[in-house]
Amino acid sequence: MISAQNTGVLIDEYFSSTSKNWKEIMLNGATDGNFKFEKQSLSVTNSSKVGAYGLYNLKPLSGNFYAEAEFADEDVIGLAIIASKNGVPDVANFTMIAVSNRSGITVINQYDRQNNVENVHDPKKVIDPSRYEAKLDGMTFSVPYKSTNRKIRILHESLSNTFHFYYGTTLVKWGITSNDWMEVAPQYSWLAADQQYFVALVGLVAENKKPKAAVFKRIQVVQTPTEDFDDNLTGFKAVKRNFSWSGFEGDATVVSFGKEFGYDKNIKFVIWDRANNAPAWRLTNQFLLNFEFFEGGDSLYPGCHEAMSDRQRHGQTVTIVEDNAVRKIIHWHGISLNPEYNFTGENLHGKQFPTYDEYWTFYPDGTGTRQLMDTPNLDVDHRRSWGPEVIEPMPIGGSLVEAGDLCNAPALSVFNMTDSVKTYFPQPTNRTYTKNSWGWDQIVFDCHFKDMPDFYLVYSQAEAYPEIWPGIKIETQIAWHNTNHIFSHWPVGREPYGQNAQEWGKTSRSYASHKNEVTHTSLASAGFYGKLGVDFEDHYQVDENGRRFRRHVMLVGVSKPYQYDEVKAQIQTWLEPGTISMQNRDFEFVKIDRIFRSIILESKNNSKECKFSIKPNKTVVNPAFTVENWKGDDKAEVLVNGIKVVAKTAKEGSLLLVWMQAMFNQESNILIRSAQ
Repeated sequence: MISAQNTGVLIDEYFSSTSKNWKEIMLNGATDGNFKFEKQSLSVTNSSKVGAYGLYNLKPLSGNFYAEAEFADEDVIGLAIIASKNGVPDVANFTMIAVSNRSGITVINQYDRQNNVENVHDPKKVIDPSRYEAKLDGMTFSVPYKSTNRKIRILHESLSNTFHFYYGTTLVKWGITSNDWMEVAPQYSWLAADQQYFVALVGLVAENKKPKAAVFKRIQVVQTPTEDFDDNLTGFKAVKRNFSWSGFEGDATVVSFGKEFGYDKNIKFVIWDRANNAPAWRLTNQFLLNFEFFEGGDSLYPGCHEAMSDRQRHGQTVTIVEDNAVRKIIHWHGISLNPEYNFTGENLHGKQFPTYDEYWTFYPDGTGTRQLMDTPNLDVDHRRSWGPEVIEPMPIGGSLVEAGDLCNAPALSVFNMTDSVKTYFPQPTNRTYTKNSWGWDQIVFDCHFKDMPDFYLVYSQAEAYPEIWPGIKIETQIAWHNTNHIFSHWPVGREPYGQNAQEWGKTSRSYASHKNEVTHTSLASAGFYGKLGVDFEDHYQVDENGRRFRRHVMLVGVSKPYQYDEVKAQIQTWLEPGTISMQNRDFEFVKIDRIFRSIILESKNNSKECKFSIKPNKTVVNPAFTVENWKGDDKAEVLVNGIKVVAKTAKEGSLLLVWMQAMFNQESNILIRSAQ
């Protein structure tokens, strides 16, 4: 992993020996206790009947950081962040995450003392105190755990001056093991943003009031970035690395763009574990944009079956398939799960999983394709109840904003190649349900943001291109959508789901209580609702393993604001760039590859010069070519009408990949040859 900037380990101890970096601390009225370092562990015992006793580390902490503790038994465990006052701990001001055993049930609590008042929790008095406790009894929807994985963490997110309290989770199911985090409610700090703190490991009072040792295996404190690596000079790259956004960090696959990308080079494409790997554009350090993923439903297992529900990323993989100067191809694979980690038909014990696969292809200008493959489990006699929904433009806001704050007015344009443009938002807007998406051959969802380029996604359902859609007309809904929703259960948020809570905001975990929570809103939905996409008796393909699947291929890209003709030119280049005429017999035209947005040519001999003309149907923009059986050099150059143009080339096996930065609307002669 390549780490983002300004990351540093401040404290990392396995307690292999007695350390002078620790001193005793007593909180909430505790009066006595003892500690010892032994067998690579720290054992602290609170001998009092109240409060917490333990040790704090002498190193002062501030800014964006997390403290993470590993422990032995799930009882009397406390990890505290204590304010510093005159260089020593201020026991009148601290916050803590605790792990206790109550009648055999593991319970997670957030405790605090604010200006000497115990357990205020939310200093703004909005969040219900019940959200600061989690019982791991298997009874809370979306929390199918009976224990932690013996890890707890407190994050101080400094941009909004907020504490987040996490407990580690491990899921072992279907021979797959995954680890991640859940959390109790976040807490605005009641102290100044530049406040210094100390970290403490403490023992609490057991349920039977008898002294019991809290045993810690490791403590780690890490200073983390508030924003991501500056990619202005990175160029067109695809890497797996640490990614930071709005004070939160995690592992990601990041596609950055270079000089051929005509916009801010810190606009990048990310598949980030804090978003459950759901692909998104990183617009700024406070805004992301996601275009949806596979989403369906089931009559037995409630909740949405989708990546948004899969915080553990259970069975997911992200692979960089192709990484060269011409294009990047990223493959995301997962199982369609509900928040309880159940899948459609699981109870019938078949051998298949319902899976989704997305292949994202990008060229240097930010244009590319999204290929979504829906492979249901058909070895049992049960089908999903609806879905999949495959398109939903979702603006995402960080810890200083609301999700829709960056949206322009209008925020969304929907159009095709010929009819007038439909614009949506600000609110109110007419409710739209169109079963066949107005009967259009192509449906463009073009998202508009303040002082930003547009980001678009195009779905084609033209009969002429059966390889890129399953033959079932897609439905578009723009009804409950607006720019004002503040859904907080995804991304980043790890509280239990609570869509059905009666009082959103106070008791629900799915609608933000404060501005410091990461939120998303939704501008539109498109997919296959009711029973439309459920029956796999027709409109399917068969993979190499005999599994039936459906393929949905969409064009994606970035354009100047409200420049609809620019998007239409990209659609034309994708679907019908024009007539290809070969100018020598050494090569032949094969086909238009709409899955990867490329024109396929094939070499018939050892020639190192491929000559052809293209007569555009309208306008061709930055076309890509794939020359099969290329016998020339790895490096090639491109001439249009005898003039060398900016081009990228790469060799993948026997394929020569070519992308050129050029626009033409009249017949042009093209020469691809080994570099002179």
